[in-house]
Amino acid sequence: MTTETWVTALTGLVGLVAAVAAPVLRLNSAITRLSTLIDRALQDMGELKAAQAQLEQRATESQNDLRRRIDQTRDRLHDHESRLCLLETHRGKET
Repeated sequence: MTTETWVTALTGLVGLVAAVAAPVLRLNSAITRLSTLIDRALQDMGELKAAQAQLEQRATESQNDLRRRIDQTRDRLHDHESRLCLLETHRGKET
């Protein structure tokens, strides 16, 4: 083999390695970026789920508080109605 053949073969081999290595490196970089983005998205989703759970708990507590206040108001109203009925009955007997 002559020197020209060796140089041509070596140049072809370097060209082949460069042609294969460049897309592989770009693909590896893209995969790394996607992996990082997915990890961040999963972390954000976990944080959102935790925040949603807290909001749901607060909403439940608020609803329970409103129900309790409505029940108290209903009881007070019933007591006032009872008192009015007694007063009306008592005044009706006086006249």
